[in-house]
Amino acid sequence: GVVGWQGYRASPLSADYATRVGERRRGMLADGSRLELNTDTRVDIHFDAAQRLIRLQQGEILVQTGQDARPLRVQTGEGRIRALGTRFVVRQLNRATEVSVEEHAVEVQPNLATTATTRVEAGQRLTFNERQAGVVQTASNASAWTQGMLVAVDWRLDRLLGELSRYRHGYLGCVPEVAALRLSGAFQLDDDEAILASLEDALPIRVRRLTRYWVRVERREA
Repeated sequence: GVVGWQGYRASPLSADYATRVGERRRGMLADGSRLELNTDTRVDIHFDAAQRLIRLQQGEILVQTGQDARPLRVQTGEGRIRALGTRFVVRQLNRATEVSVEEHAVEVQPNLATTATTRVEAGQRLTFNERQAGVVQTASNASAWTQGMLVAVDWRLDRLLGELSRYRHGYLGCVPEVAALRLSGAFQLDDDEAILASLEDALPIRVRRLTRYWVRVERREA
């Protein structure tokens, strides 16, 4: 019974809206808000007479708020984000939440914080845990995934592979010797094999495949 319950909670059936690994989805909510889900995402919707609440269980969403007098908030494992007539991206990380604002602003309130909310304006992003908010930083390309793109600007190779692995089943990683190689580019998320091939062309690496589900990037021998 315990195993069956855990399997149910990990499945898309346990959420109002969900995507599987490698899948993206978009739709309209009852209030006219636009909601887009990135890969491996689960969301619950709770609207009542007093508020509009989007509960992000896991993954990443883009929210474009509709016209409605009720406040709209996104709840994550670490706190709440109040929309101020805005378009923004929320990503559930490991024991942290990242929010990036594209239009207007949001207010962030960590679960256990005793200080005032933190305001995040358009073009900014903020990472916070349940106790405190981090430093507001410049945001860029946060919603590129909604267009099917992965945009890297001077990224380490291990970071890019980590992002790409979100859209694939199985293991995708690299050996430490090539992890710090840096690159920039725009990649089509729907063709991950083409991305790996382009990395082999651009960097001194080779992609080693034991199966479709076990891929490791290594240094190319001279």
